[in-house]
Amino acid sequence: MSAAIVAPPLVGRRRSKILAYRKWLPIVSAAVLAVLIYGYMFHISRIAFRSNPDFSCFYRAGRMLLGGRGSDIYNLAAEQAFDESLKSQVAVPGRLFYTLPFVFTPPTLLVFAPLAALPYQSADLVWLIMNVAILIAVPIFVSTALGLGTGGTCAAVFLPSIFPPTMWAIAEGQISIILLGIFSMLFVSLYRNRNFEAGCWIALTAIKPQFTLPALIIALAGRNWKAIRGVAATSLGLLLISFYFVGWRSTLGFPATILSYSRLPVGLNGQLGEHPLDMPNIRGICYNIFVSPVSREVWVALATAICLLLLWATYRASDVTRWFSALLVVTLLVSYHVYPHDMALLAITVPLLAYSARS
Repeated sequence: MSAAIVAPPLVGRRRSKILAYRKWLPIVSAAVLAVLIYGYMFHISRIAFRSNPDFSCFYRAGRMLLGGRGSDIYNLAAEQAFDESLKSQVAVPGRLFYTLPFVFTPPTLLVFAPLAALPYQSADLVWLIMNVAILIAVPIFVSTALGLGTGGTCAAVFLPSIFPPTMWAIAEGQISIILLGIFSMLFVSLYRNRNFEAGCWIALTAIKPQFTLPALIIALAGRNWKAIRGVAATSLGLLLISFYFVGWRSTLGFPATILSYSRLPVGLNGQLGEHPLDMPNIRGICYNIFVSPVSREVWVALATAICLLLLWATYRASDVTRWFSALLVVTLLVSYHVYPHDMALLAITVPLLAYSARS
């Protein structure tokens, strides 16, 4: 009876290293290519844009907070006056300069106040680096949680870099990539059945409150009380942070302030006021189809109700990897205020679809 041939430990370790190298080399290559695309898009946008990017409104809000004027960050007249002091840093000679209203909840300043301590150009670059880091790290994290192979992970890392909404979010310096990261962490928490943690992530989506409602409805309708407790605990913390940053009056007046912004007239080159015709959601569709305001509102309400019912049916019939994709689509469709860069959230669906295709 012949003895089994056993490979020496050193050979086994070398083989493991070679296999790990073969697995990660394509992923690292995809990440490097994606980083180059993001960097190129950022560079071109700063050369080609005819006006200041959206990031300038985040930077101004952070500077106002650092300057002790947090209570004025939703006061349009105060924002315009403060922008005059920033023109030397933000404005580019020969290009238009706009005061873009800050329409995000106060906890957002946890990110932008530290950035505002830097000179504008440096803050703009650091913000790019933060966004690119999220766009690379989050797909790898989600793919690892799902147990995807090299091909699925490469797709999850690279494809967002050629997805127009993601590219537009990078170009404008928008907050959509932060939301993408939050929703990705929400998915991983749900996938791992960490419901309290998932509730905390649901609460954090309230940096854009219109994106919070569908996930909250699912948690309530599914009687996921651990998630609801997570929402409540995190929301309380965010509320206290808001009181500290901008005062209780500005915090509680935030919804009325946002409604007042939505009624602003469209100004020079359409910079002030809303643009429903440009919104890739139910509201935008209805504004493009119907002339009568009454017809628009009726169809928006009806389509929103149908979408939420379909989401509930999908949630009841599917596992989290399937219904979470539906959650993202419905969230974007039924939200009252959505622009093309917000569609970057759909980049999360790449690893989810890869997982569904595998299974």
